[in-house]
Amino acid sequence: MGRRGAREVWVLALVAVIALLGAALLNVAPVSSPTASGVAAEPDDHTYRVVGDGDPLTRRPALRSPRDELSAEESSYALHLALADGVVPGSATNVVGESGAEVLQIEVPSELSGDHRVAVVDLHDYTDDVGYQLTVDLSTGRVRAERSPLLQGRISAAEAEAALHLAIDHTPTLTFARQFETAQGVPLLSPDQVTSVAGVYRHDGSQAATTECGRHRCVQLMIQGPSGVYLAAWDFVVDLTARQVITFGASHHVHPHDEATS
Repeated sequence: MGRRGAREVWVLALVAVIALLGAALLNVAPVSSPTASGVAAEPDDHTYRVVGDGDPLTRRPALRSPRDELSAEESSYALHLALADGVVPGSATNVVGESGAEVLQIEVPSELSGDHRVAVVDLHDYTDDVGYQLTVDLSTGRVRAERSPLLQGRISAAEAEAALHLAIDHTPTLTFARQFETAQGVPLLSPDQVTSVAGVYRHDGSQAATTECGRHRCVQLMIQGPSGVYLAAWDFVVDLTARQVITFGASHHVHPHDEATS
């Protein structure tokens, strides 16, 4: 899928989300998997983009104006400063268990004061199940850190793919997967067969099974089949911390919650 095609898929998915949930799903991460090799998501203002060999830049790049979108180099340098601060432990792991915290988003803060170039880096450590928000002054190298299990930044593309894998592999087969097989005539076996958007889910008191969501990293998925029709994915959420799918009654609809960091 080309850049234009990926953008069109993302736009269509976002329009559908807004139409169905109104303002309830502002915190989404696109998952568009055109090949079996993995997720290909169009970068946006909140996505950490790899520079060079993928290692964070250790030297300060040219800085843009305070309110401009972060360049890839600035995002990389912001991540370096955030990780070098020593707040995130060396034992931190990402959603697939690899060394290093999951990078959720790197963005310019919504409120700015002064003329320094500032970036906000949101991370999640799956070893301790703790979220980190590090405000990095790229001009001076200073870092202000917040650490809490309740910090829930946007779902990353890797988290969205992991959640979709768990949902597809769930036994018994979930409603959306049965719908896919009925419509397509083939079983749903991998994320590259569908397109989806993902949002953070927090426990809202309606379901006892989701009491840990908000402290655990939980995901609500919206899943679109090849024909463009959305499949019924309202009867479950995925708890990435526990690596399990939480199911609901067929008539119960659950909704992702907005994040203060959106």
